[in-house]
Amino acid sequence: MIKDGLNLLREAFFLFLYQRPLYFWLTLLFSFFLAGFCWWLASHYTQLWNRTFKVKLVHHFFCGIASLMTFIFVSTFFCLGFTKTAGRDQINRWGYELVRNEEWENRTFEQARRAVWNLGIEPAYEWTNPHIIPTTTYQSRLTVATIYVSNATKSFLSMHPFLGKILDLNITKAETLAKKDMDAYFALGGTTYDDRRAIGLISSYLIWSLDQQTPRLSFLFRVLLVVLFLFTQSIPFTLIGIAAYRDIKIQT
Repeated sequence: MIKDGLNLLREAFFLFLYQRPLYFWLTLLFSFFLAGFCWWLASHYTQLWNRTFKVKLVHHFFCGIASLMTFIFVSTFFCLGFTKTAGRDQINRWGYELVRNEEWENRTFEQARRAVWNLGIEPAYEWTNPHIIPTTTYQSRLTVATIYVSNATKSFLSMHPFLGKILDLNITKAETLAKKDMDAYFALGGTTYDDRRAIGLISSYLIWSLDQQTPRLSFLFRVLLVVLFLFTQSIPFTLIGIAAYRDIKIQT
């Protein structure tokens, strides 16, 4: 899941670079400046009460780590504005690839056909053609729709677990979506609920959920980045402050 989240962030960074190159480089410059300023401030702020204290190499090591984290956090803070577009691209790319995945299509078809056969409610003459799934009853249609949508959901969650998690996609949700969509589809005269419709349903739900949740998620992630920034900076400031205070006690 972490790898998938980092991949989403990487795509957002590239979108930032390609769509707003000037702002991208200004953001990196600002991040670099802030990281350097925090390093300098942590190294010199003890001069306010201990002018004889010298910052040691180990302190500079922690300052360097904190500055690196600052650079990453600040850059990511501004990059989050492009995660919505990156998420949309991932959803659309997944749908495009899955529609053309014959192995997945054949496997899902056989699974749905076997499930309908196991129901034992379709007339025997409906099974003469091995390339169709008999769906003359409501239960058969519901079974087929549920399997297609559930398998599409599993495919997305296996490829993008991070995005699926934050967009609240799961098998139970998929089955509910399948039933509602199937009822609407067959009420309009539809005959066969296929893989393309199932993939389109999941894609539409994910994009809708992305549009709904992006403002809240962006705010929460930005708050988290601010907290992480303050935490990482507190480490070198605290260590150097303690060392400077102990140096005063030794001198006295």
